Amino acid sequence: MNVLLVNKFHYRRRGAEAVYLDTASLLRRKGHRVMEFSMVHPLNEKSSTERFFVDEVDFASPRSPAAKFRALSRMFYSFESQAKLKALLSTERPDIAHLHNIYHQLSPSILPVLRRAGIPTVMTMHDYKVVCPAYTLWRKGSICERCRGGRFYRAVFGRCVKSSVGKSALCAAEMFLHRRILRLYDRLDLSICPSLFMARKLADLGFRNETAVLSNFVDLDRFRPSRTSPERAISFVGGDTPEKGLTDLLAAVRDLDVELRVFGAIRERTARPEHSAGNNRGRVVFRGRLPAPKLAAEIAKTMFLVVPSAWYENNPLAIMEAFALGKPVVASRIGGIPELVRDGETGLLFDAGDRHDLRIKIKQLLDHPEETARLGGRARRYAEERLSPDIHYAGLLALYQRARLRRTAP
Repeated sequence: MNVLLVNKFHYRRRGAEAVYLDTASLLRRKGHRVMEFSMVHPLNEKSSTERFFVDEVDFASPRSPAAKFRALSRMFYSFESQAKLKALLSTERPDIAHLHNIYHQLSPSILPVLRRAGIPTVMTMHDYKVVCPAYTLWRKGSICERCRGGRFYRAVFGRCVKSSVGKSALCAAEMFLHRRILRLYDRLDLSICPSLFMARKLADLGFRNETAVLSNFVDLDRFRPSRTSPERAISFVGGDTPEKGLTDLLAAVRDLDVELRVFGAIRERTARPEHSAGNNRGRVVFRGRLPAPKLAAEIAKTMFLVVPSAWYENNPLAIMEAFALGKPVVASRIGGIPELVRDGETGLLFDAGDRHDLRIKIKQLLDHPEETARLGGRARRYAEERLSPDIHYAGLLALYQRARLRRTAP
């Protein structure tokens, strides 16, 4: 099968890019021909179709008024993306197009091109962008569903995008154009949600596309359980934005006899001395961002991973990778997390935002290392039985076939 994979970044930037690139590798290993469509960037991995990639655009800091206008126009509708994709399709004939994150840098303006070419199209939803201009369903420190039913203008009142009225207005207008006026997402044959929670939440908030559920996967060969006893340490992976819950975790481990190792992009004010110094019983160590292999090696040294998120997490790769390393996870009972972390089986759940409950669950595993090891073994088996590349591949091919049949149906 010839598969066109589409994502706005073609390097390992975040979780969505990891899924996109790992899917490409998986399909190639299974004998399929894969072509990519993305944006030019100096960090990009090699691609046989990179000559068709759209020019790089920087939304964070455009260098001139002309560059700013170009960025904003592409955000709403990208004629360049359409032209470059048409050029690719003039030389390649994919049997299926699989989209990942396309917002802003590519834009859903490419969907009519695929529809006119008769190419069945599926899209993996990595976030809540189609129902929330700010992607996260998060506003001023709490869950927000005010844009329910396509009322995207409410994001302006809440300054939901980077606390800016202007940026919120642009993103609200973008979604109103794409969802309500042009109805671009109606061109999708199938939407893929990595968690059942996300599928239900999108439908509840007004996204009516046909949707299927298929979890992400983890390459078990890259994550081997350590045979040595773990150090008396626990790990956290992510940023320090409020929805990730790091502040709750820092409060929960205060005075506990454990070292908390924080991996990720952390702002200076979070890594201030009072957090790092701790006390005589334990401390917090900020390790920064690490390459994937080194991060896995570091987590393997700890007893378990903590995911204290306060927002609707979808299908966190960090949890899957911890499972593959034989590490249980203490996590919030929110979003798609409970579909992975089975309380008392692959880890422990706590009520999101409840620091006392979080502290109790952390202490439970610290005080009972034999239970921690037992949960870690079950977590690894869960990854082998539910999250392997082969299982994902079988499910993905079934969804590709479903989309192709839907396109050819009378």
